Amino acid sequence: MMLPNFRIRLTKSFFKRAGWIFIAVTFLVTGLGVGVIGFFQATNPKDNNSKTNQTPKLKGTTMPEFTPVGDVSELQATDKTVGDGQTAAENSNVIVQYIGALASNGIIFDTSLDTDQPAAFNLNEVIPGFRQGIIGMKVGGTRQILIPSDLGYGEQGTTGIPPNSDLVFTVSLLNVSN
Repeated sequence: MMLPNFRIRLTKSFFKRAGWIFIAVTFLVTGLGVGVIGFFQATNPKDNNSKTNQTPKLKGTTMPEFTPVGDVSELQATDKTVGDGQTAAENSNVIVQYIGALASNGIIFDTSLDTDQPAAFNLNEVIPGFRQGIIGMKVGGTRQILIPSDLGYGEQGTTGIPPNSDLVFTVSLLNVSN
């Protein structure tokens, strides 16, 4: 028994048709994929009520309600709101919300407001000007503290704070324990 001899003719028209079929299939698959992704995004919108979307980041922006100063020659502490709670003493453990900026331009270098929690520390663990500016403050109060560079980071500076920079902090005292 003899089998018929089938030959596929690989002609120019065969490749032309195969190319068009490949392009059509690619277009359909790609279009379908884009459609599915578009449908998914439309039916599953981002949660605009999340905490990260509600709290703008302050670091790198200008401190609100502050006019930059040229030279801070001595520590200056000004109460914006006087608290009525316990008073912070030299060795107190405190919980605060704060914004720290360069006094020369008001650019914020650090803030507890960009995190989910206030800052907690012992006053002996911070720069001298910050410690001195909080001593005597009462829980519930808010204070602006201008710190000369020698009571801050001095000649060495630190990350985000150039050497010999005067600083300004706005501090809200939330809790004190002695």
